[in-house]
Amino acid sequence: MYGCTNQSEEKADVKEELMKFSLPELKAQHWRGNHSPELEEAWEPGQSRVFYVFADERRNYSGVFLKKDQLYHFQIKEIHGWNDASIPAHPINGWGDLPFSWWKQRIRDWGRAWSASPCHDLMVLLGSIGDRGEPFAFADHVEKTYSNEPMIQGRFHSPESGELVAFANDAQLDYFYNNNSGYLVVTIERLQLASGNSPPAE
Repeated sequence: MYGCTNQSEEKADVKEELMKFSLPELKAQHWRGNHSPELEEAWEPGQSRVFYVFADERRNYSGVFLKKDQLYHFQIKEIHGWNDASIPAHPINGWGDLPFSWWKQRIRDWGRAWSASPCHDLMVLLGSIGDRGEPFAFADHVEKTYSNEPMIQGRFHSPESGELVAFANDAQLDYFYNNNSGYLVVTIERLQLASGNSPPAE
């Protein structure tokens, strides 16, 4: 699943796989709990990689090497549930704008305060480069949300070189990840920087 494939073939392969395997089987095949020791660093513009992000894991190692200042395009191709305990959430909008009881709002505020990125809502999809990289939210780089299918896309410049790690924004304790459920299928493609272009200054 981590090699170079045509995007239409990728989508068909992913859907076929989802029909064939249960969630535990998919997780056993696709969840990476540790840094991948051998990563393909030299992949060309136009090539893409597919990886899975499980909501109940504090770290999902993608097996994808990103190069500092290089431009990448991402697509959240499949959203299969994305829940914080009993609360339906979204990798871009988090808990969303629905009204919550006072105690759920207190939990939300507390969880955000202790999360990896307090300025983003709970369950927003985060990424980092390696274990100790500064977290960033995919939501901050979204270009367009499709209304007819659950797919979101955007672009970002990698802040560092290393393996992309992805995870839901939640309080940084195993207990709070253990009650999450659902997973995402994400594709990332390397883009060609235009001649003379450089990433925006931070």
